[in-house]
Amino acid sequence: MRKAMAAKATTKSVPKTPKPSMGTPSMTLSFIVSISSLLLGASIVHNMFKPDLTIPELDPVEQASEKIESARS
Repeated sequence: MRKAMAAKATTKSVPKTPKPSMGTPSMTLSFIVSISSLLLGASIVHNMFKPDLTIPELDPVEQASEKIESARS
């Protein structure tokens, strides 16, 4: 048994070169997946809550100036 252990200890294992984890194709895929996820999430939230996206009308200039004058006094 000691001979088997000694044989394992003296055998040199050649380290494998690691495969690059990121490259242009995987970065492109990650970008596409993340943007798609953002758009899908926004679509779902807007369909669930149905926010009111209308722009309110502004007060006419005369009413706005009256409000300012009344606030000053």
